[in-house]
Amino acid sequence: MNLEVEGAVSVGPANRRTLQLQYIGNWVWRAVASLVDTRDFDPSPKWIAKKINVNLEEVVDALEGLEKLGIIGRTPQGYKKLLKYVYFSDRDLNPKAVLADHVLISTQIMGRLNPANPNLGCFYRTGFVATNQELAKKYFSKMESVMKEFLMESANCAADSVYAFTFSAVDVIDKTNKGVDQ
Repeated sequence: MNLEVEGAVSVGPANRRTLQLQYIGNWVWRAVASLVDTRDFDPSPKWIAKKINVNLEEVVDALEGLEKLGIIGRTPQGYKKLLKYVYFSDRDLNPKAVLADHVLISTQIMGRLNPANPNLGCFYRTGFVATNQELAKKYFSKMESVMKEFLMESANCAADSVYAFTFSAVDVIDKTNKGVDQ
């Protein structure tokens, strides 16, 4: 079986940045990129659309964008993943835009949770804790490390599904409000 990539697509830095932003802010692109790694992957856009329950146009857009980014490549059999790990840093991006994307994707992920369906792998936890900023930062860093470790270890397993996950934390204490009635 020949899995060599046909006609690699190259894009300029400005277009690549636009595509990267689309990838970061679009759960469909991210799900399709991960779905390519599953052992029962079928490259048919109709199969992909049905598998993740989205419309065909979204899948075609995702496949084209992922190919332009160099995340996937076209083969005689369909597609293959070109990047073993896909983890774009958002450190140099507009924090408000990154947060907006995070909220949107987190909401979309949470909308797919279904505890009544035992065939869906769902995990969800919430918590509140009184702590200090130093300890919070320590654990946020650990959570990011766990995300990366999960991503890297998953790249070496026989994948049979795609899991979406999101981590968020916020200090609910308004430091500007001194507790005085307004």
